[in-house]
Amino acid sequence: MGQDAWMEERLILVREKLKVLAGEENKAAQPFRDYFMKTAEFLLLLHRLYDRTEAEIAAASMEELQQINQALYGDIEPAHYDESNGNPSCAAKVYGQDYGPCFSMLYAQLRAAIPFAFEKKEEELLIFSELFVQIACLFEGEASPPLKEIRGILYAFFYDYSDLLIGRRAAAIVDTSDTFALRIIEQAGGADLRYLYAYGEYVTAQELRMAAYIAALPEDAVRRIAAVYAEGFLVSFEKSGKDRSGKHIANMRYHIGTERIVRCAMERLAAEGFSFSVFRKGGLCTDGGAGYESTPANRQYLCDHAADLALILDKPLAARALDSIRNAFAAYKDKAKAYGGPVCLETFGEAAVSPGVCRDAIAFDEKQRSVFLAYTTKKLDIVNQCTEGENRSFTIMALPLPEASEDYDALFQAVCRINTLDSGLYEAVQQRMIDALDGCVCVKIRGKAPNRTDLTVRLARAECPDTQTLFENCVADVNIPVGEIFTTPVLEGTNGTLFVGTAYLDGLLYRDLEIRFEDGRVADYSCGNFPDPEDGRTYILEHAFSHHERLPMGEFAIGTNTTAYAFGKKYGISARYPILIAEKTGPHFAVGDTCYSHEEDQKVIGPNGKEMIAKDNAVSILRRQDPGKAYFGCHMDITIPYDELDSITGIREDGSSVPVIYGGRFVLPGTEILNQPLI
Repeated sequence: MGQDAWMEERLILVREKLKVLAGEENKAAQPFRDYFMKTAEFLLLLHRLYDRTEAEIAAASMEELQQINQALYGDIEPAHYDESNGNPSCAAKVYGQDYGPCFSMLYAQLRAAIPFAFEKKEEELLIFSELFVQIACLFEGEASPPLKEIRGILYAFFYDYSDLLIGRRAAAIVDTSDTFALRIIEQAGGADLRYLYAYGEYVTAQELRMAAYIAALPEDAVRRIAAVYAEGFLVSFEKSGKDRSGKHIANMRYHIGTERIVRCAMERLAAEGFSFSVFRKGGLCTDGGAGYESTPANRQYLCDHAADLALILDKPLAARALDSIRNAFAAYKDKAKAYGGPVCLETFGEAAVSPGVCRDAIAFDEKQRSVFLAYTTKKLDIVNQCTEGENRSFTIMALPLPEASEDYDALFQAVCRINTLDSGLYEAVQQRMIDALDGCVCVKIRGKAPNRTDLTVRLARAECPDTQTLFENCVADVNIPVGEIFTTPVLEGTNGTLFVGTAYLDGLLYRDLEIRFEDGRVADYSCGNFPDPEDGRTYILEHAFSHHERLPMGEFAIGTNTTAYAFGKKYGISARYPILIAEKTGPHFAVGDTCYSHEEDQKVIGPNGKEMIAKDNAVSILRRQDPGKAYFGCHMDITIPYDELDSITGIREDGSSVPVIYGGRFVLPGTEILNQPLI
């Protein structure tokens, strides 16, 4: 029997069993019977959608497509989450403390298979269906199976299918043969918005309104927006001294609804010889990573399942996953070398969310946390080695979602202005700051009450000041919009407290975020999101710190884009700015890797002809002996807005001071023009 015939036979068998499980013949005892019936019906819906051709989906009415989308995602929306099997607390209440979290984890994994039905990935849809059937069959007798047996099945599933679920996903960044999303991009951009549902992703009014708005923009306006970040990607190779001649694959990442702009950017890059990898953002246990995405159906749901892997994770499973990634890249060796980097169009403006604490959610123990962190670090190292990370480019730009403002047109145009500010003007002003701070040994940053920031950042030393500099002059190429100077702090001697009243990091809200540094490493941290301080610490550790306890300060920067700051105040969206824009609206500090992660040995020459030498710290330098101790796969920027800032002062070796900002205003001679938007 050939492979295709074998797959077809398995598909027939699993569908027949799903029909039994979804009907009155289901033999499981209550309350488990309801779980298996409902989940089986959900999987049958995915199989029915799989059987429909792309043409049939495209021909469906808007009303039908919206009904399908609601059937797929309505169960985990906030309004229904208290009664959803996707809610670990609800599952624990119904199925017990032992089975509940496990059932919720299984349910979440099966939900992650939704896009497979639309992408026509038969094997992936099949194996998740078989996993469910195998576990459901354990409950057909009178006695319930031991939890250990269920966990064993889950472990075997992720171990056996690691090549398919982990390896293939990791190598997707260089695989240009998957044209599913490319076909959607090609047909998108007009007044017919039904294409948004072709992805199989959650579609909200945000995606619909944004797509309609962009569809109505004049062609020249769309091309101007696209050119900003497409040109940034190309220019970056030249500015960083990287050879682009062998690079001809770019990974397009975007928010659903922006396809018309993305298509224009792709046309510009295609003219330079690039082809494209495009895939969805991953999630949960199987295939994390960046890609195209939509507004999440429920951020609480994502947080509740962020550590689901802890149900089965151990060293052998992590080792198996790493082998799968190595093998996948070996199969794409030539394409991996041709990979030029990601081209990203992000969005912002989603309402701030502070998820609650779910006591029943699966969590890592300390041993598993160590295994997980080692795995993520090694995975990053493999990807960087295989794709020659030191020779890649990238670019990122952000546009607002409609919910960011009632006057969306005015806000959209304002953000377009922010993204196209005069780089030459900022470069000259920022060079004034760099010239002044290059003569300093440290920088002191003070907050304005009630902001409790009181930090001293130690700077590197330039052995040859005439040819070396400590700060990079960042304008608008890869990192759009314009507006910052940044350096890698010396860890020893970097001490004090960083405080921000409201921080919005990676889609999550932090209130009264406070981090204390000792010799450049995180020594303590807290936030005011929860009555119990320990819940706040866990929240920061799991999300802002990516499970790392003692992260170093990887970056100190001074944002100079006061125009972006002023627009944020005008439209009331400062707290919802993405990190990309927020970091330009005040001094910011990154915990984790440096800005030069995996590229420390790449020579960087500033516009003044001097070489940037502050690229390493005492942690990143460990890469020469053990990369696993040098990198964290985490770089979280935390910004103090101008209105919470009192002063930034450089201190020379003789103790004299160099005021850069005082009273929240730029006071260094030659930088006063930055105050105009603040007036």
